[in-house]
Amino acid sequence: MENSSLIRNIYLLRHTDPQNYRSNMQARCCIGGCTDVSLSNHGQIQAQKLKEYFDNKAIDLIYSSPMKRCIETAKIIANQKKRIVLTEQLREINMGAWEGLTFEEIRDQYQKVYDARGKDILNIAPPGGESFVDCAARVNRAFKSILENSHGNIIIISHAGANRTILSKLSETPLSDLLKIPQEYGCINHLYQDQNGKILVKALNSTCL
Repeated sequence: MENSSLIRNIYLLRHTDPQNYRSNMQARCCIGGCTDVSLSNHGQIQAQKLKEYFDNKAIDLIYSSPMKRCIETAKIIANQKKRIVLTEQLREINMGAWEGLTFEEIRDQYQKVYDARGKDILNIAPPGGESFVDCAARVNRAFKSILENSHGNIIIISHAGANRTILSKLSETPLSDLLKIPQEYGCINHLYQDQNGKILVKALNSTCL
C-alpha cells in the first residue's frame, strides 16, 4: 500500500548503454560531459524495456541531459507521448583534457595533477575540467529547480556521476563516498516526495532490464 503522505514519484535514471563503451572506452577515463556519443544497439534495446516499464505509469514530464545518449534514451521512453525538457545542468562531470584518454595516458601526461586528484578527488579537477564539488553544486541546483518548477510524476535522465551527486545529498552520504553508489546503465532510482516536500529514496539502482 502506498504511503499516504506520498504526493509524487520522481524517477532518476541513468542513460542506457552508449556506443563503443564495451570495446574502445572500457579502459579509458569516464565518458564525461564533453564526449557526445549515441546509444549502442544494446542501449536502444535497454531503452525500449524502460519504455515498456513506464508505459503504464502516469508521467507528466521527462527531464533530460542534452547529451545524445540521454536524449535518445528519453525519446524512446517518451514514444512521442510525453514532453521532454532538455536541462543543460544535468550534463555529466566535465573531465576536460582527460576525456577519452586511457588511465595510463593520463598518468603519463598529467602525473602531477593525477597524483593530486588521487589524494583529493573532490576538489581537484582535471585540466580544463570540473571537480566533483563543482559538479555536485551544479547538478543539485538543477535538481532543486526541476522540483520547484514541476508537478506530478516526472522522469529525470542523467549520468552516473551526476546522479551520484544527487543521491549522495539525498541519502546524506559523504560526497567523498559517492563512487560507492552503484549506477548501472539504464538503472532507475525511485524517489518520492512527501507532503512536506521531503525527497526520499525508495529504490536505488533498480533495473527492469
